[in-house]
Amino acid sequence: MAGKIQVGVVGIGFGQQVHVPAFQLDDRCQVQAICASTVERATEVAQRLKVDRALGNWQELVADPTIAAISIATPPAIQTEVAIAALTQGKAVFCEKPLASFAGNSAKTGRTGKTGGCGQHGGFRISRH
Repeated sequence: MAGKIQVGVVGIGFGQQVHVPAFQLDDRCQVQAICASTVERATEVAQRLKVDRALGNWQELVADPTIAAISIATPPAIQTEVAIAALTQGKAVFCEKPLASFAGNSAKTGRTGKTGGCGQHGGFRISRH
């Protein structure tokens, strides 16, 4: 393997509980950065989870050429904007469900991924009852 996939995580709620630990368990990945609504909140989580960089601005994370994949664990209201920006930059995207606040945004994200040739995946949890 040439090198690990450099992952950036946007969101510190479900992101710190599930996304970061899952990527850290995969030998093919390295969580390089985590982003929250403030750099202070991101720093606290990054230090605890041993993530190198903490950011308070998702646009900076998406624009980083060293990041190959963006994992989005934010409220649906901003997922579409983050996903489209990341796909436009040629990044692979993993996005929690629901993928958007309404179906039109979800479809727009899908079209952006297809035209950019980028990978995208929605995360779904399956429960046994």
